Amino acid sequence: MTDYTNYGNLLYTSTTSGSAGTFTLVAGVVKLEPGAVKVATVDARNHGSGKYPSKISGCVVEIDDFKATLSYSGSSLDSMYTDMINGTAEHFKLAFTNGKNWYFDALLSEWAAESADAQSPELLQVSISMEPTGTMIIA
Repeated sequence: MTDYTNYGNLLYTSTTSGSAGTFTLVAGVVKLEPGAVKVATVDARNHGSGKYPSKISGCVVEIDDFKATLSYSGSSLDSMYTDMINGTAEHFKLAFTNGKNWYFDALLSEWAAESADAQSPELLQVSISMEPTGTMIIA
């Protein structure tokens, strides 16, 4: 198994959704651009509130796409690529150096191989886009 400890943040996959699954380390995270988590609001202005806005939560959560550059070896990301082609959501865990973990399901929507690193020829890099679907758990 490849040692990804120099990367700090790590990406895992599981066959089970949520935080209770058994996760397999698949890549070191070289760069992460997490999407914004947004909850839309609704203007609930009425005669009692006058002409001023009176906002309430629309209770609809949107999570923008995640973009990440991953470092991996061998076939550790093969199932992710296959699931992207087949339109199947993956179960992910992002483990951060501060001890926090993000658990979420996502569809991969983009896959682009990066240039090889002569300093680490056994590792490959790929840039991906993930579109979260369902609940995101931060623990």
